Amino acid sequence: MSRNLADISVSFIVTRGRSGSTMLQNMLDAHPNICAPNESDFVLHLKSKYGNTTKWNERTINGFIKDLNTNRKYRLFWKVPPETLQSLFDTYDVASYADACKLVYLSFQSPFEKQEISQIVDKNPVNFHFLDELKLVFPKASFIHLVRDPRAVVGSIKKSFNKTNIPRIANSWVKANDLIELEKKGSTSIVVNYEDLVKNPEGSLNSITTFLDQKYCKDMLKSYAEIDKIQATHGNFSLDHHKNLSQPISTSFVAKWKTHLSDLEINQIGFITSEAAQKYGYDIGLPDLSENEINVIKRKTAKKVFRKKRAFFYSLPFPIKTVILQLRSFFSDKKYQK
Repeated sequence: MSRNLADISVSFIVTRGRSGSTMLQNMLDAHPNICAPNESDFVLHLKSKYGNTTKWNERTINGFIKDLNTNRKYRLFWKVPPETLQSLFDTYDVASYADACKLVYLSFQSPFEKQEISQIVDKNPVNFHFLDELKLVFPKASFIHLVRDPRAVVGSIKKSFNKTNIPRIANSWVKANDLIELEKKGSTSIVVNYEDLVKNPEGSLNSITTFLDQKYCKDMLKSYAEIDKIQATHGNFSLDHHKNLSQPISTSFVAKWKTHLSDLEINQIGFITSEAAQKYGYDIGLPDLSENEINVIKRKTAKKVFRKKRAFFYSLPFPIKTVILQLRSFFSDKKYQK
């Protein structure tokens, strides 16, 4: 690990969920100089309590580590012993919340062999909603904007999570990428197409590592082989919708949407996404829909308040958030404990 936290850069993978971000995260974590841990929203979760903290004494650090473990994904997906993180705080000088967050990232127990870490990559499906908040913590952060054919994204969400409001899902693809484009202005960023990543993984990973100022490492192409080692300890990789991560990189999912979507659903997706998709190289024709079909789409794409609900949660007093998470854990943690 780098001896100076300021020398460790931070990047965020930003995308609409079901675009291959977990696969990319795992590939990058196979690089010896990159720390790309399992997803967790701990930065946003703890920001309201520790975001302005400048004095990191023993009492503050102990409280931080205790509060960190109220974050479900950190606790369930990372399973870091408190003494491991404590040893990092004993080793490094921490002067800010950003420094403390970097130590949390570095505490991740990667299955891949590591040398000196000079790059952190954070992947979380909710990140694109809160890039403004993340940039407040890491003003120099860069962004890896991962994009996938909207038909494939919608088809995957439909199949994986049994979601049926196709127009709303398609509209969320447009909104996600519009928001990412807006928020990444003024920051260093790169656009990566999922289809390019699986068709030419070496070329795509070369571009990404160059962007991150890292040397290309061929071990990234074989990251899937290590998944079995962490499935037992990291619940994220044992979930049904991540079951293909232990398989070699394949193009077999590029056109899978054709078997998951009806003609009507494909037309609905095309009507909503064709213009936005064109920006990323996806030639989706604009279907000729009837007035009634268009009205159905408008009704089904009624605004969803996910960001407002999540933002409200993050802004709650920490004790209240803790109680909410404890209740949620009581009812739903079992699915991660296979």
